[in-house]
Amino acid sequence: MPAHRGCTTSMTHGVSPGSNESAGRVKSTKTRPGNRYLKGALGVAALNQARSKSRKTYFSAKFRHLAPTRGPMKAIVAVERAMLTAAWYMLTNAEFYRDPGADYYTRRDPARTKARAVKQLEALGYTVTIQQAGIDAKDMVIAVTLGGESRAYPIREMGYHHVVNDRLHQLPIVVTY
Repeated sequence: MPAHRGCTTSMTHGVSPGSNESAGRVKSTKTRPGNRYLKGALGVAALNQARSKSRKTYFSAKFRHLAPTRGPMKAIVAVERAMLTAAWYMLTNAEFYRDPGADYYTRRDPARTKARAVKQLEALGYTVTIQQAGIDAKDMVIAVTLGGESRAYPIREMGYHHVVNDRLHQLPIVVTY
């Protein structure tokens, strides 16, 4: 019995993407037969995540991450498997689902994301200079919150005129001190 039980669950229910190769010969990549009702429900849920307009979940990020290289159908099956594995862990551990977020792949490998963005800008003809941004813990800031959206304006960055014009929650604001 394998230690990672979620993997066996996805195989027995027919949502494990196949990737069989032996001696350089690629074999069938079809999924195994399983519970057709479960596969249908997972398929609808995975397609919903793939086509969602908001794109703010881990599952939609997983689809967008895999579809360009593996193809949309294999990406759908991979999202189905991720959903089944998450459900298995929730039921086994009696926990609620904690979504890793749409920026999971960016946070997992920020250097790769930065290199890709630089390469794309250079391909468009831009010269890219990267500078570390951030606010030190000792910096004084002016914090503004409006409609659940927050911004912090470092006083040292506000410049000579001591005023910032910005838009917050789709409203024009003026910050000064």
